[in-house]
Amino acid sequence: MAVNREGCLMELSSRGGSGKPSRLLPIMLPVILAGLPGGAWAQQQGPSTDGDQLTEIVITAEKRVSTVQQTPISITAVSGDQLSKEGITDVGRLASQVPGIAMASEGPGRTQFNIRGLSSSGGSSPTVGFYLDDVPVTPPTSQLASAGKVMIDPDLYDLARVEILRGPQGTLYGASSMGGTIRLITNDPDLEHFSGRVQAGVSGTDGGGVNYSGNFMLNVPIVSDKLALRLVGTEKYNSGFIDRIVANDFPLPNGTMRGDVVGAPVAKVHSNDNDDRTTGFRATLLFKPTEDLSIEPAIFHQRLTTGALSAIDMPPGTMAHYQPYDVPESSLQAFDDYSLRIKYDLSNISLQSITSLLRGSSYVKEDDAESQYFAFGPMGPTGLPTDNSTTERHSSHQFNQELRVSSNDDSILQWVAGGFYSRFSDHLLVRNTVNDLVPIYGTANAFTDVEPDSLTQQALFGEVNYQFLPDWKATVGLRYFHYRFEYQQNADGLAAQTGTFSGAAGAYGLTPKFTLTYTPDKNLLFYATASKGYRPGGPNLPIPTSGVVDCSSSYQQLGIKTEPSTFGPDAVWNYEIGEKAKLLDGRMTLNSSFYYIDWQRIQLQTTLACGYFFTANSGKAYSEGAEVEASVKLGDGFRLNQSLGTTRSALTDAALPGNSPIGQQLPDVPRWTATTSLEYSRDIAGDLTFSALVTNRFVDAQYDYSAVPASYFQKPAYDLVDMRIGLAGGSWTTSLYIDNLFDRRAVTGINRNVAQNNPYYARVFINRPRTIGVTAETEF
Repeated sequence: MAVNREGCLMELSSRGGSGKPSRLLPIMLPVILAGLPGGAWAQQQGPSTDGDQLTEIVITAEKRVSTVQQTPISITAVSGDQLSKEGITDVGRLASQVPGIAMASEGPGRTQFNIRGLSSSGGSSPTVGFYLDDVPVTPPTSQLASAGKVMIDPDLYDLARVEILRGPQGTLYGASSMGGTIRLITNDPDLEHFSGRVQAGVSGTDGGGVNYSGNFMLNVPIVSDKLALRLVGTEKYNSGFIDRIVANDFPLPNGTMRGDVVGAPVAKVHSNDNDDRTTGFRATLLFKPTEDLSIEPAIFHQRLTTGALSAIDMPPGTMAHYQPYDVPESSLQAFDDYSLRIKYDLSNISLQSITSLLRGSSYVKEDDAESQYFAFGPMGPTGLPTDNSTTERHSSHQFNQELRVSSNDDSILQWVAGGFYSRFSDHLLVRNTVNDLVPIYGTANAFTDVEPDSLTQQALFGEVNYQFLPDWKATVGLRYFHYRFEYQQNADGLAAQTGTFSGAAGAYGLTPKFTLTYTPDKNLLFYATASKGYRPGGPNLPIPTSGVVDCSSSYQQLGIKTEPSTFGPDAVWNYEIGEKAKLLDGRMTLNSSFYYIDWQRIQLQTTLACGYFFTANSGKAYSEGAEVEASVKLGDGFRLNQSLGTTRSALTDAALPGNSPIGQQLPDVPRWTATTSLEYSRDIAGDLTFSALVTNRFVDAQYDYSAVPASYFQKPAYDLVDMRIGLAGGSWTTSLYIDNLFDRRAVTGINRNVAQNNPYYARVFINRPRTIGVTAETEF
């Protein structure tokens, strides 16, 4: 299915998912003919030097200082200056321009990432690690369908850089980094200079309303060279663009087909209901009592509220959600990160301690009248329940401690070693009370689920780099991990297996890494890597086998008696070769990698005919592909950035029938992604600089298997064009931009929450329509 420019969904063939980005070929062909292999973004985005050479970005991906071109990892690093220059304010927008990454987005603050085809549709943990500085900020697991996989969505204002590491990072980053790792690196306080910046923006969205944003940064040296404070604040509001329509005489479903909701009389229209508001604050204090010792406490807080889901109903596919009763679908997310980083440099080694405490909470309310009709049949005066919402309340606490020691010189032997401890506690409450059930079943409790869980992890890790010949270096890494998951689930109600279910699960293991690097000269590097990654297992929810909802026959269809009470960790082996080159006297970079991934004991989700699902280690899969990125300064102020990613990822074996058919592309994994951007910059008068940027992002078709009963459909391919022009003079800049220039609609995700366990319709998430705006920033 796809959405046209008028907002109507069109049926597409379900055969595909492997089409090439043909609409980009006219753009890419001249690049290829010129010797610049395609791709979406430069591997190192940053401002140019005064000469013609591209600037390299300093990174810390290997937990030591290096640059992109010197690091034998497939990595994209984007500077804070480039983020500002391109108007990129969230991780999802940035990730869409990086090869090898795919997303399943359910609106603001509800995005799942996967890298190199390692889909996170099964299990309860993500396949991509997410870090704010050295702090892992993604919950490592949760029994809520997506809570353990969804990343926080911090505003990217005043960052030093973003690092996106592709491929398993199990040695240095541990659990859930088996597909890769995303790191947001903040700016440290400046101990010497007082400074500040203020940014404001206003825009309008087609079919929506007015949006606005404001950011500030203030750096205050308190004691010169000893103590400084850096404050960053964010406030942004995005208007809604999807209506919520309450209908009279709401039509009942016909079999598994939804009624004609468009033809029903309209009782009330809530226009542009899916607005969202984000407020955030970050404070970092840097204390350097001596040259060798730094103590850095930091606080990060963010709050996100939404008026409704950014999803339309399919069917009918208009820019609206249809309801029989007036049920708002608001949500709230709050996140706090308290961290303390201490670093002490001795003559040849560095000691670091990173301590963090994370707190998260969320609240979601969703309309589910038609889901209740699917589960219980007709009820109430109209056949649909009059009070029909499901609420989910989620809270979590996480304590992390990492200690590490590393070499601090330029010798032929460099190393890092450390230990990691984490304790994560999680509490989930899902409640659905329907008073119309009382006359029929004697209770209003349709479903109640209370889940207090905890996950404790310990790890020891180390990595050694040895330059055994002038041009050759070997890297060996190893991580020992152990985790224990303790869980309790109290699920009762008509649509649940009544009672308490509790227990524990755990595992231990090793994740090694081997890399061989050949550097024939300072502008050329080749590497080959074999690395392992993993993610934790967990328990399954109890599934009803008696009462109003009985899944016994569904088990019989699969030839099993019941689902496994727990599932264990799954793991991947990644085999990769790559190169990094600086060409044309430093005016061009060309980086590429090719990989094959063997995925064993996959946490595979199986959906029963009754609508419930469970997870088991019942599958094997592979993923293979390539990523190519190039950046070149063309002269006369022009710069071209091009990247291309291709991934083939599919199941090869499954002991139980999963939601992904064997041999077919895994869910939420496009075969092709590509982005082309052309930049222009020129001094025009005095200290005035004019700049312009045009970017085209292509994402191939993707399968989704979240429909109930188990089936799939295809999210169609799309490409989006963004434009931006700017003027800078001294201490100020201003920009005019158009996002989604041609007002294309892209299906970004499907609602996977419990409130949508029905076959009548899907909640389809779409991107924001064309938005035109202006931003201005001044610094002092």
